[in-house]
Amino acid sequence: MRTHRRSRRARAVGAGVAVAGLLAAGYAMTVAAAPHGEPDGATRLYVAPWGDDDWPGTAERPFATPAGAQREVRERTAGMDEDIVVSLRGGTYRLAEPLRFSAAEGDGGTGGHRVVYQAYGYGTPHQEPVTLSGGRAVTGWRPAADGPEGVPEGVAEGVWRADVGDLETRQLFVDGRRAERTALGGGLPGEAIRMPEGYATRSTAPQSWQRPEDMELVFNGGEEGLPYSEARCGVGGIAGDAEWTMIRVDQPCFDDLAEMYDNEVEGSVPPAPTDVENSLSLLREPGTWYLDRSEPGHHVLYYLPRPGEDPRHVPVVAPALQTLVRGEGTADAPLRDMAFRGLTFSHATWLAPDEPTGFPQIIGSWYWTGGALARMPGHVTFHRAERITVEGNRFTRLGGQALTLSAVGPGNTVRGNAVADVSGGGVEVHGSGAGNRVVDNRVRRVGTDYRSSIGIVLEGPPDSTVAHNQVNDVPYTGIWGESPRGLRVVGNLVFDAVTEVPDGGGIYLPFAQGTSFDDGAVVRGNVVHHATGVGLYPDVGADWVALERNVLYGSEYAVSGVEPGRITIADNYWDNGEPYWWPEDTPTDGVTLTGNTLLPRADAAAEAACRADPACAGILADAGPRLSAP
Repeated sequence: MRTHRRSRRARAVGAGVAVAGLLAAGYAMTVAAAPHGEPDGATRLYVAPWGDDDWPGTAERPFATPAGAQREVRERTAGMDEDIVVSLRGGTYRLAEPLRFSAAEGDGGTGGHRVVYQAYGYGTPHQEPVTLSGGRAVTGWRPAADGPEGVPEGVAEGVWRADVGDLETRQLFVDGRRAERTALGGGLPGEAIRMPEGYATRSTAPQSWQRPEDMELVFNGGEEGLPYSEARCGVGGIAGDAEWTMIRVDQPCFDDLAEMYDNEVEGSVPPAPTDVENSLSLLREPGTWYLDRSEPGHHVLYYLPRPGEDPRHVPVVAPALQTLVRGEGTADAPLRDMAFRGLTFSHATWLAPDEPTGFPQIIGSWYWTGGALARMPGHVTFHRAERITVEGNRFTRLGGQALTLSAVGPGNTVRGNAVADVSGGGVEVHGSGAGNRVVDNRVRRVGTDYRSSIGIVLEGPPDSTVAHNQVNDVPYTGIWGESPRGLRVVGNLVFDAVTEVPDGGGIYLPFAQGTSFDDGAVVRGNVVHHATGVGLYPDVGADWVALERNVLYGSEYAVSGVEPGRITIADNYWDNGEPYWWPEDTPTDGVTLTGNTLLPRADAAAEAACRADPACAGILADAGPRLSAP
């Protein structure tokens, strides 16, 4: 039987690769003509890796960087009489600093027209691959044993090293694959005893760990703490004698962590650490790495290759920027009428957990710091924005939250994007603007570092829609929906969710979602299977929620929640027809069940029975994205 905890949350590019000399007239002529499908009736500007920011931005003489095109756009937006479309030719644009778009600087559209940044030939068979990268290539590898200091005792043989200057990062990608930071692979050795400044243990092993100030403790809440939380705090120092070791934890993280636990579940305290990360002493597993920052400005990256891998002959990229794109307006002057289409956003990190404040994660992007809630920022983010479209892009190899639209105004659309291989969450939209849409996206393999992260979050916008997305292979919740009015969660496909962090759901809806069934949340036509804990999770007094015509199988409970209010559960197909509510003695007078069809409990039998029923098969066929993946 699952156990629930009573939550109190309800109360609580820089430079593109410009190559001089590739300006022969013959080559320029081959790129002059726009491919079929480029928009008509628009001012068109062009960017290419072989361009020059001093050129006029034509197809024959393009800019070299998005920033170069942006300067020209700003000269034109005040008097717009048609859209402005900036087409980026294929290639990787390595950003030395974030691309910043500002309403005050004239980056948004005016007069009902839009400013569009897109891959050249977007939406046609001629579309070219364009990447905006915040990464740094790591070169100059040599065997660590060849260095003057050799290989420290206890470190595996075969370690390589590279000098990386002032690089700061929490992620590394080798030959396109994510490498893991060094880790102990379990909790503190010995019995960890919580003390005012950290943890004491009868093991002396931690006293041998090198550079404890680089190390990080992981607190996976588990059933002994907050099951949905996975917090992190740095190590302030390690000292001891022949019998005891004292591991001091960074402040204010340690105090914030305790306050966060008590705020969530009164009287609870953090459990002992469940893992220890980031020391050269732990560099023993192939495919892991450690960044030595002991000498400022002369950092050294250590890496233990996978079998058959030579870091001299494969691309090694370290994310360096924390933000790739930031668009910002104000309450009085929102950033308006922009679109970003067909681009790949990659190689960004998030460094806040390295600070003494750490990362006392509560759930999703929320964490507790200084007695208040904070949120993990997006690598691509738009703040106080209206009518922004983010469409057909890829978000990959990222170290934090992929995409965030915060304090949103009305009419923003996130459509047809692919999100994968992300340390934090996928897509997050929060604010008070009406009519926002998150549709036809594919989100998978998020939460690779911060496992309590969520695939898609829509929090706050009224009369908004989360529809026809696919979310899969996520350690915690697939889709989170919370709105004061008119939320529609329709036609989504969620599977293989809640795989590592308990007390989540395939689709999760907390709190009151309206004032009546007329303006409450409608969760209809979704397919949720193998969301380990719960398929549909109306939680923390969820009220005015209609769960209709969904297909739910392969989870412990098809429907479950905490302190339910007024909820209708109608015409669903499920393999577990007994919703579970916590506490067990909670009145459920407001919950009505009607017209639901019980499927066989076995996975294959459940799906076969659904496909044999025309109405159920229709739900299966209609769920998930209607657009092809970018």
